Amino acid sequence: MLDKFAKGRYEIASSLLDNINGEEIRILLLQITIEASKKNLKHIDDLDDSNKYDAATLKRLAESLLFRIVFDKGLSKNEKESAALVCAYAYETLCPPLLEETNLNLDSYEFLNRIISSLLYYIAGYDPNAEVITSQLDEILSSITDDESLEVIVIKQLYNFARLKMSQVYIQVKAPYVSNITSFELLEEHCRNACLYNLNDCLNKLSNEFCYVHTVWSEDISSKLNGLSKNSRDCGQETITLLSMLLLLFEELSQARAISILISPSHCDPYIWKRHMKRYIEDGIYLIWPPHKEAIIQGLLDENTNNIIAIPTGTGKSLIAEHKVISYLQRGSVIIYLAPTLALCRQITKNMKKIMDIHDNGKGSSVLIDEEALFSESNLNENEDMILVMTPEKCVSLIANNSELVSKCTLCIIDEFHNIFHGARGALLDLLLSRISQISGASFLIMSALIDDSPKLEHWLKKLNGNHLAITKTKWRPARTLRGFVSHPETEIERAKIEAENSGKNTYRSLLITKLYFCVQDVWAENNQNAYPLELPVKLDVRFKKIKDKRKYNSYYWTVDGYGNDVSRQLGNYLASSNMSVMIFSQGTRHLLNELNKHKKIGIFPQTLTEVTKSYLTLAKEELGFVSELNTGLKDGIGIHTQALINEEQLAVEDFYQKITNGVLCATGTISQGLNLAASVVIVNTTKQYSEQESKSMSKSEVLNMLGRAGRPGFGQQSLGLIVPQYPSTTSENGFTLDSDSTAFLERIDGVEETNSGLLNIIHDIAEKELNEEGIDDDFTLITNVLGFQSQRLRRDLLNKTLATQFLDNTTFDRAFDKWNSWLDSVDKEKKEIILKAAVKSANKASVIEVIIETINQKSVKKLLENEHGESVWLTWFFECISKLDIDFIQKNIHELFTSNEVMIKFLRGWIAGSSILELAIILNQYDIGKLNKLDLSRNNQTSIAKSIKIIREGIRNVSHIATAYISIVDIIVAQEETSSKLPDNLLSISSCLRFGVSSEIAVSLRKLEIPRKISNELSQFIPVNMSVTSFINAWKIKGEINGIAINNDVKRALFIILK
Repeated sequence: MLDKFAKGRYEIASSLLDNINGEEIRILLLQITIEASKKNLKHIDDLDDSNKYDAATLKRLAESLLFRIVFDKGLSKNEKESAALVCAYAYETLCPPLLEETNLNLDSYEFLNRIISSLLYYIAGYDPNAEVITSQLDEILSSITDDESLEVIVIKQLYNFARLKMSQVYIQVKAPYVSNITSFELLEEHCRNACLYNLNDCLNKLSNEFCYVHTVWSEDISSKLNGLSKNSRDCGQETITLLSMLLLLFEELSQARAISILISPSHCDPYIWKRHMKRYIEDGIYLIWPPHKEAIIQGLLDENTNNIIAIPTGTGKSLIAEHKVISYLQRGSVIIYLAPTLALCRQITKNMKKIMDIHDNGKGSSVLIDEEALFSESNLNENEDMILVMTPEKCVSLIANNSELVSKCTLCIIDEFHNIFHGARGALLDLLLSRISQISGASFLIMSALIDDSPKLEHWLKKLNGNHLAITKTKWRPARTLRGFVSHPETEIERAKIEAENSGKNTYRSLLITKLYFCVQDVWAENNQNAYPLELPVKLDVRFKKIKDKRKYNSYYWTVDGYGNDVSRQLGNYLASSNMSVMIFSQGTRHLLNELNKHKKIGIFPQTLTEVTKSYLTLAKEELGFVSELNTGLKDGIGIHTQALINEEQLAVEDFYQKITNGVLCATGTISQGLNLAASVVIVNTTKQYSEQESKSMSKSEVLNMLGRAGRPGFGQQSLGLIVPQYPSTTSENGFTLDSDSTAFLERIDGVEETNSGLLNIIHDIAEKELNEEGIDDDFTLITNVLGFQSQRLRRDLLNKTLATQFLDNTTFDRAFDKWNSWLDSVDKEKKEIILKAAVKSANKASVIEVIIETINQKSVKKLLENEHGESVWLTWFFECISKLDIDFIQKNIHELFTSNEVMIKFLRGWIAGSSILELAIILNQYDIGKLNKLDLSRNNQTSIAKSIKIIREGIRNVSHIATAYISIVDIIVAQEETSSKLPDNLLSISSCLRFGVSSEIAVSLRKLEIPRKISNELSQFIPVNMSVTSFINAWKIKGEINGIAINNDVKRALFIILK
């Protein structure tokens, strides 16, 4: 919570108290958070107690704020929420520890402080924090099974209520029996039971309001709670009075966030809306988070409105997008959902499918656009509602092949919008959004954690389609995050170097005192850098090496060696052993597999794998041809997520990491691109990226996205985002040293990126380049690919609508447009026209099309089209075509590891035949590509296995994309014949066959269900022509048996679990 948003809340809270200001609250709570971090560490008794926070001050702060919250009816909503946030944090810290012998009752501080804190967090809008506090009561309450007293029932109700498990709150009890009152004690007991009975009734009624969809909140609840408050006060039941007043505030302030009474937009069918909200409630989602509510207030659900959602990572952007989608789904409408990676597209498609299963009784579809879907009309029924999920590149191809479908788009959602700011992909996205606005009446929803306050962005979005613009910008985060860096005392570094020099060796290891320095958003004021230290109770092992000083003759000096990896590994392992989930972002990709063994040498965190995780690992074995290293790694609580893994392994890791409460995940930056994985601790071990070819500094957005993964709702009191500098930070009496990159990345917890467009550089280049009318220019063709062949006036209008033009002067724009216009108008030869059209249809570079068109024999193609052929014939034709490609072209446009056409064709044939990774590695090894030791199936960079996976990750995508280009060329050839012929389905499917590594369209459908490639190929032979794949799979599920091929029981069991 130590961010700009929370700081504002502290200022408001301080105004409710005498003699204390917001900065004092912030510093006090920072000290508390650091103390909470210490409590998570081992050997807490060894820590110095002198710097602990002032518990007495904290208690007075908590009680004073609670008094104002509960009794001051004049407080505004903002004041109540602000005070509740600070008060909740204080009461959480004041919670006594739960011991085995703890005896819970309604008045015990062990129970009451947790419930008070939990309810206050809900009142403040910090729902996930509420759940984690009360979850600590789970073990004690689960042991109370034989006590069915009214008080125990109410305690269990409050426990479930505080965890927002509303469907489990309702417990109907009989009214207490009142006997003759013969003593004061008996009167007091009856009064208490009466109050407990009324509290039970209030909890039943209040929880019920969240459990069914309706339009009007019951007024009876607040009156009952007010009555209970008054009566319990009269009866001297102060705890029940306090609880009733907090519940009254909960009802008042959470009601507006209740899913159960979210009003259907006027343009949305109320019945459909109600069914969707019911589904969320059944999934246990009862409240939307504050940014979501703010978005609705600002106009999220309004028709013909563009939306900017600029909120931090992990704050509910996905659910916001879902509600926008639901509000826009109408009969015959199309929604386009753009995401930067295929992995994220798959995740979104699953969520969208849940929406389409309800919408219009399941009529409609959520389609992940791949190569096959671009051309196949069977997947894209233009008469039904559709959600099309795809990367921007695939959307460009879809427009070229089916612009009529895109013209029906009513809403376009762009996730991770900040990708528009950089590079060729950013340029393509900028152009694409202009084109979508031209051919459809779509509204736009753009989402990113890194969008700044640039008026240029707002002006561009209004210009795009003239719609009203609704902006939601907040720095609210559901979990408290401390950001900081690793440092060592300068004297420790100097001591180690002296010891190293005296050792007489060239390398040396030393245990160094290590501190974590935490900073908040405003600490990096000019000339006043402050940070708050926490010394680890263990020392970290740092390596030093002696190297020659090139500046001085015969001189040497000592420096650190492997610092980032070593320190990150030890720190991550240590924090995981302190019951935290740790994610370490590493500098490389393929060396990460080695991290499994290196972490095990430090320590392990035994885990019980879920059935889903085990199933994915079983299927991974089928794909790999050997047992994955992750089988033992995940059981030891150590995982990796990298492009060096196959899909099944990545899915196993993702399922594993979502379930664990402690452990280590070593990952590369790709996992930060929107995948729903978060951590209690994120460690970034360098601010540079390394590949086999080069190293480069990470962009600010990359590091901020990584650090943004710190903050795991419901999984801990606070989260940590830590940078391990490339060279050690040191501390002394004069402060600390920190490199400029790390300083920049830590300067703002709520950091953003400056608005820009990747298209800007391209336009500048075009404006200055010499025009070569005879040549194929990739800058010109990129613009032509996306914007298409239009009239001169429309071309100018489309280019003028891009975000890039917000940063251009008229002279530069006119010069660039004139150059593009002249070049495009010069394309009058038949061959060039085919090249450009094929480039547009397939979203390939024109320079690529120019080469591959020479490998096509049009006569043989026309002859093939005369008769119907299976996929194998068209795949053979494709292989014959690409066998004619020059090796330089292959290495540049397919994959650099292919050393000849022969090895490429053999590899690809093995791939679509379902050969295992090991079998593919054997093919490469036969051509001296990588090393292979069958007794030690290592995946280091030099092995044929690693190189096979590298080709699959990079080259298969490229070859599939080139296959799409071949199909586009054939499509143009057919169109030139002026016949009504359509491309055969078996030709259209070859791109997908190559992408998914199978040999037929039916096998592609099976592979998309995550069935291994070889099994998909074999099963495809047994599916009747008139039976859909879905019906075939359902028949399996009913019979509990997979007929037709021999599958071992482990694989069979894994398939049934995954197919659920």
